[in-house]
Amino acid sequence: MKQQRTQRGPWVHRLLIFGFGVLLTVLLVWLLEFVVSDIGGWSGPKLDDIERKYVSQETLDNLEGLEKEMRALQVEIDDQREIQGILRTSTENSRETMGQLVDIHKLNLEKDVKPTQVEQEALAESEARFLENQKRFQAANEKIAGLSEQQRGIAQRVAGLKEEIEQKRKPAKEEYDDARELHSIKVAALKLAVIVPLLLVAAWFLLKHRTGAYAPIIYAAFGATFWETGAVMFEHFPREYFKYIAIGAAIVIVLGVLIHLIRLLTAPRSEWLISQYKDAYHKRRCPVCGFPIQRGRFKDLLWTRRGPRGILPIAQAGEPDEDQAYTCPSCGQALYTACAQCGKMRHALLPYCQHCGAEAQAPTAN
Repeated sequence: MKQQRTQRGPWVHRLLIFGFGVLLTVLLVWLLEFVVSDIGGWSGPKLDDIERKYVSQETLDNLEGLEKEMRALQVEIDDQREIQGILRTSTENSRETMGQLVDIHKLNLEKDVKPTQVEQEALAESEARFLENQKRFQAANEKIAGLSEQQRGIAQRVAGLKEEIEQKRKPAKEEYDDARELHSIKVAALKLAVIVPLLLVAAWFLLKHRTGAYAPIIYAAFGATFWETGAVMFEHFPREYFKYIAIGAAIVIVLGVLIHLIRLLTAPRSEWLISQYKDAYHKRRCPVCGFPIQRGRFKDLLWTRRGPRGILPIAQAGEPDEDQAYTCPSCGQALYTACAQCGKMRHALLPYCQHCGAEAQAPTAN
């Protein structure tokens, strides 16, 4: 059967195919992320809704009312302290004024000068103001003490209510955590229900058509779905479980690659064999055992892994043994045989005759 030939094309074309394949992978990853993001937007449980089943609205209203009353008391206490500050300043001024007036009065007595009516009234007024400020300052102190006592009583009630609410919120938090975990599992299952079938379809196409003309598209689809599947699992699965899933998946992949490589050796595909045979013939070594091909004008040279060593003989028309069949003396593999169509010597392990182009049976591994 005629082998299907695939044109490699110029390197620029191959580079463009590779680049657009990578770009397609990125775009598909974005598209899948949009899909799973929309699925993840499904609203989950709300802690407030669950807490209402355990903590009554009346209890919360009582707590809010007490806290509001505490704030009002604190504002009133701050106002009284501000008034005390003003009274303190006024009292200090009155004390200074009284001191000055007393000093003047003493000086006048020493000089046998009788204080004027204005000086006596000013001294009496300063004394009255000082005593009034002291009285008002003490009243503010008493009011602050009373407000502080009320505030402490309310603070105790608030602390008791908060402790009661906190005790009731514990089972609510446990129920919320369970509901959130269940919601996360449902979302993950829904995401995987969308992604995994796409991954399986892409994997099936990859196994069946990975060497076809549209292989870059298939590789892009498989890479994008595989990446997004791992991202969903990493996001939703617990970290202690995900590490086992990840290492398990890695082991499966490595085993798959290893089995594939072993099968290439035990039951290789014809195109893989032809690629190996072409490279071996080009290096003038037996494709089966690697022994140097001692035929034609190169037969007397010393062959190494890097090629022949010695002086290459001048090419002559019709080397005596180039028209004869040749078998590897190391492994017994026939390397050159007569073509069934034209009768000339051809490469026994390559599919086409270099003289007439006749196709032989596809090579198989020994």
